Amino acid sequence: MLVVSSDFVPIKESPASGSGLRAWYIAKTLREMGRDVVLVLPTRIASKTPGITHADSREKLDLCEKCGHVLPSLKEDDVEIIVWDEHRYKKLLSLIEPEAIVTVQRPAGYWMTVAGTELPILMDLHGPSLFEASFHVKYSTPYDASLLPYLHREKITLMGRGDRFTCAGYRQRYYFLGLLAALGRINDRNIESQMVQVVPFAAPSKKPVHDKQVLKGIVVGKSDFVILWSGAFLPWNDILTPAVAMKEVVKRIPNAHLVYVGGPHPSGSIPPGPQLEKLEEFVSKSGLQNNIHLLGWKPHKEIHNYYMEADIGVCTYPTHLETELAFRTRILDFLWSGVPTITTELDELSSTLMTEAGCAITVPPSNESVLADEIVRLLLDDKERNRISANGVRLIESRLTWERVIGPINDFCANPEIDKSNPYRLSYKPDQILAYSNPGVKSLVKQYVTAARREGVMHATQNAVKWVFR
Repeated sequence: MLVVSSDFVPIKESPASGSGLRAWYIAKTLREMGRDVVLVLPTRIASKTPGITHADSREKLDLCEKCGHVLPSLKEDDVEIIVWDEHRYKKLLSLIEPEAIVTVQRPAGYWMTVAGTELPILMDLHGPSLFEASFHVKYSTPYDASLLPYLHREKITLMGRGDRFTCAGYRQRYYFLGLLAALGRINDRNIESQMVQVVPFAAPSKKPVHDKQVLKGIVVGKSDFVILWSGAFLPWNDILTPAVAMKEVVKRIPNAHLVYVGGPHPSGSIPPGPQLEKLEEFVSKSGLQNNIHLLGWKPHKEIHNYYMEADIGVCTYPTHLETELAFRTRILDFLWSGVPTITTELDELSSTLMTEAGCAITVPPSNESVLADEIVRLLLDDKERNRISANGVRLIESRLTWERVIGPINDFCANPEIDKSNPYRLSYKPDQILAYSNPGVKSLVKQYVTAARREGVMHATQNAVKWVFR
């Protein structure tokens, strides 16, 4: 069984978030359940992963093709990891001969589709990537609107090709069912099937254990309060409001500290938007340099220590479509580490699971005054923090560990089947799935230049050649 990642996974000294964590825990949990699993990591990600050497990636890839069989590049927690070039997935499939494929997030699914495999594919589409891409385009430099039509075509390819789909929440399920229905994938032959199933983001079954002092007594005083914001700085989230709220918090609790662990996406491919510049400017001009700390990314294997030394976790987002369809990974990390959490309302996890379970406080989006009041109230109430912390751990234990939620993916692995009702099963090129007019020469040149900046000239040229001879 191949599990194909699109992002950084938590191995070696690598940071990880979102889809990379999801791919890792899907592969790891399937392996723990007795499945024969190989995790595939793209070379474009491996080349930027701390601790992975050239010999782990390109040299072994070349050796595999010479000797005619695949050599695992790495092995961690009993999971075999192969580093492979996305443009050469067809060769990988011929060498390893898997029974089926699980792709995690859009790029992994797309490149497996390009490989032309006839194997059953489960596509995990756990986030509203087209909405995320709209922010990507909005804040890209230079501005390039041609990315969105490309991603639309790519998404249509995936929805037309997958045999089964999973996502992180019920709001996402309805969203993807709508897309599938619009493409004609839902019909009289499969109307009673579960084409899209929910596999929430979850936590490992093993509880985190604090094994290294990282904040208190090092970054801040031993008895100081820590408010933690963790994860990638993405253009669709809100890193500024917690900092602005600290002006009021520090007036009332001078030894309160806001700590950011994370930063712009480690791939460098997703712009953080204007908020990072605004945050840095605010910190430098507000007089809060001693109370707001930007620590950057930390290895995922150490991140639990930061959570477990925090008194409060904050997770804030503006009002928009991405927030409504999101299922926040970082919130689950807070809960499993026993961190009382304050989060923006609107997303599925905060609006239902957490408020029902009493394991978080929700606040209106972009409201620094309310956020400041809730931070102060919670910092000054040890009993309330302990209550919320215990409820969060209880929620994870009872409902949101990977071994509890992995069922739909494990069932697919036990009986991988091609969707014989799929009208596009043998014609999964974008222009065969949905009739798009061919872009003009000017648009194609613009797309090529954009791809060359993003992926390098070699990859952009290979893609261009494949498009011409498709």
